[in-house]
Amino acid sequence: MTSVSVRDLSAGYGPVRVLDGLDLTVPSGDLLAVLGVSGSGKTTLLRVLAGFLKPTGGEVRFGDRVVAGPGTFVPPERRRVGIVPQEGALFPHLDVSGNVGFGLPRDSQARIDEVLDMVGMREFAHARPHDLSGGQQQRVALARALAPEPEVVLLDEPFTALDATMRVRLRAEVRDLLKELGTTAVLVTHDQEEALSTADLVAVMRDGSLVQVGTPEEVYEAPIDLGVARFVGDAVELTAEPSGSGRVRCVLGEIPVRGGLASPGTVILRPEQLVLSCPVDDSAPGQGVVRETSYRGHDALLQVDLDDGTRIPVRVPGGSPPPRPGERVSVGVTGEARAFPG
Repeated sequence: MTSVSVRDLSAGYGPVRVLDGLDLTVPSGDLLAVLGVSGSGKTTLLRVLAGFLKPTGGEVRFGDRVVAGPGTFVPPERRRVGIVPQEGALFPHLDVSGNVGFGLPRDSQARIDEVLDMVGMREFAHARPHDLSGGQQQRVALARALAPEPEVVLLDEPFTALDATMRVRLRAEVRDLLKELGTTAVLVTHDQEEALSTADLVAVMRDGSLVQVGTPEEVYEAPIDLGVARFVGDAVELTAEPSGSGRVRCVLGEIPVRGGLASPGTVILRPEQLVLSCPVDDSAPGQGVVRETSYRGHDALLQVDLDDGTRIPVRVPGGSPPPRPGERVSVGVTGEARAFPG
């Protein structure tokens, strides 16, 4: 197994600098999700790791081996990197077996069969890509990436083109297979749910820099700034002022905050931290009217207009009908909020 280490990395295209001073470590056998909006530098980082783009500064190591740095640049074919691109990118004139074996020695049929078994595609060995579903094509692309026994696997938004059900199923299968093999992997995505549910570590990128790196729980529950809090998951954003003893006062009453707040600022809650009461609890400070209900089976997301005009999202579990638009409700808070000054 091989770790991935990036130190003071800079890279760009001509005079345009995209990455600026990145430091990042992916422990051996872990899956890192690089999360960010379009243009944040995710794909550029992946291209540097793959060897498709030479950095302008800094160093990249795979384990103890320097693959890019001052005076050193190992080309892609010598990095032992497997790449799973968007939409498979399979060769249409080759069958599944031929796609997986492309670039391998001629006597590699046993290895081809082995990785096709890993991804559940052995019975389609002689099918052409156009005969396969999108999910099947991505399984073949994964088998092709794993066939040469890479030290690192790079996944470039590989589930984007799939329908919702297949996307959830396939990313779970890919995660489990990579864990079983002990392969270090880097997944680039703009899908927050995908990053949080799939990765061991999540790195949030913004404007070519890494803003926060941590476990999915750390990034979601303890965002480092308002930008991360707004980007990673739904956020309930409220103005607040300190009220002493690690609590703040806001439109939902006095609530506890992690780390406290010394001056007026903003608190972030997640929609699942809010609890609705219907009929209204007259003693609750947060009262309002349901304006929209988005039912999603396992839960529902409600938009509630509080009496002071603030609109907040509230997530309620499935199993019973949620309050309907027009109904008055009171809103309580569970757990701690995350506070940001200013």
